Amino acid sequence: MIASINDIKNIRPIADNIPNSRITVYLKEAENLYVIPALGASLFKNISDNQDNYVTLLEGGFYDNDKHYFEGLRKSIAYIAYSKMILNQDFNVTAFGTMFKNSEYSEHSNEKTLLRISNDALAIGLRYLDECLDYLKHINVLPCCLNQKDRNRRIKIIGEI
Repeated sequence: MIASINDIKNIRPIADNIPNSRITVYLKEAENLYVIPALGASLFKNISDNQDNYVTLLEGGFYDNDKHYFEGLRKSIAYIAYSKMILNQDFNVTAFGTMFKNSEYSEHSNEKTLLRISNDALAIGLRYLDECLDYLKHINVLPCCLNQKDRNRRIKIIGEI
């Protein structure tokens, strides 16, 4: 994995008592569902295996004679993973079905608030991912014709096939 649990803790406060296994799932999902399709599997594997060669991409920084700045791939993955984690943290799958965490000492946020927080974090993560793609195009690692706006495009077929 490129990002770690500490990367999430650096962008948003989360409780220390959340098991690491509950967080790493969302980091893997962020990489598999967003980063690998954007970068391509071979480039992602190369970055993952040779992180020392991609420090600027991972950590962010200035490029093109300080004309552009980006936050880095780790922050992008962390925001995307956080957006997924925030929606599912209160639920536990047990032998008796899916249970909602509840106690007399805590008060749960309503679904609308959770969706707003999740959507905000996802938008930030995707924006940072787009900035990483722009950086990779600038250093000629990605083809310039790759259009990140097409990433979420859906095509609806009307009529007979």
